[in-house]
Amino acid sequence: MTLDYQHCISHAIQKAFDFDTPQELLPLTITQDAYLLAGFESDRMGCAAWSE
Repeated sequence: MTLDYQHCISHAIQKAFDFDTPQELLPLTITQDAYLLAGFESDRMGCAAWSE
């Protein structure tokens, strides 16, 4: 089950604050966690992250 991206952002923000993520890493951490929760990473999308 994948959540829509807005719900994933909310969950990622909560997780970042629960783990006391440093302020300068918040944008990266929230974006990465939201993409993972929503299923947007390259492994699930069926394409490589980079060309070999």
